[in-house]
Amino acid sequence: MNNLLEYLISKNEKISFAESITGGALVSSLVIHNNASKVLSEAFVLYSNEAKSKYLNIDLNYIDEYGVVSSKVAEIMSINLNKVTNANLCICT
Repeated sequence: MNNLLEYLISKNEKISFAESITGGALVSSLVIHNNASKVLSEAFVLYSNEAKSKYLNIDLNYIDEYGVVSSKVAEIMSINLNKVTNANLCICT
């Protein structure tokens, strides 16, 4: 994760996370490094379907149709996380 941090700093880019299954482990592995605040925009742990709907505007019917653990839901999470945070890199699990 330190290499990613250095890369983002060199490009003056921001990263954000919306984690579910990983429960915040990814952002945790970033913030243990010095200067993480230079690149971290925002991070969310959205474990419940209701939280995904509330904070990332994901329709619960969409989750029911495709399943919460699906590439379709992860894609929508990423798109909507970008809308919320405007980060250059959005990581969703």
